[in-house]
Amino acid sequence: SPAPEPDSYDADLARHIAGQLGVKVRLVGLPPAQWAAAMAAGQVDLALAGSPAGPAPTDAARRGTVPYVTGPGRIVALRKGPLDRTAQLNGQAVCVAQGSPYAGPLREGLGARPVQYRSTVHAVSAFMAGECAALAEDEGLLQRLLAQTEWRFYRLLDGAIAPAPSAQVQLAQADPASARHLDALLQQWRAQGLETQARLHRTSTVVLEVALLQDGAICH
Repeated sequence: SPAPEPDSYDADLARHIAGQLGVKVRLVGLPPAQWAAAMAAGQVDLALAGSPAGPAPTDAARRGTVPYVTGPGRIVALRKGPLDRTAQLNGQAVCVAQGSPYAGPLREGLGARPVQYRSTVHAVSAFMAGECAALAEDEGLLQRLLAQTEWRFYRLLDGAIAPAPSAQVQLAQADPASARHLDALLQQWRAQGLETQARLHRTSTVVLEVALLQDGAICH
């Protein structure tokens, strides 16, 4: 599968962790199938991969316990389409970015079929091209998109989606002390308001990228 594109939210967190550790950061996008090999070979020190597509690893010595995505998600669908409630998503395809923390709740709680794309912009583009019945993303991002004239054909469905707690920073090797230190850095990042800043930065970045692709997007 194509390599995922580094998300600005993940990049901001990676820079914060590197800054606190006093090291330089290099971002590498890898397909999920290559994560384990890259970490085993020492090519990657930390993975900010979002939530896994399957069951989340339970090794706290490699992942810590603090999730790095906490913002609620929402679902958007065509305004005059057949969907007006989340309860109607059973069996429906929903576009999400790879590693989306909303994929698990969509699948397990609503019976939907999350379809993963290598970035949020690719997921948005696929949704607008009609590849999915709905799009699931961060609530703040969807609110910003819906404020755009081009999004007047879409609407939010009822209810927010809590992100799965499995989006955790993963270490290349099991190290309980390092895992605890990462948890402390994540708590600091959140307490200092840096997580909120990263969410706003991501929203602005994605809104701009969506606007740039709008001319070539296929509207329903």
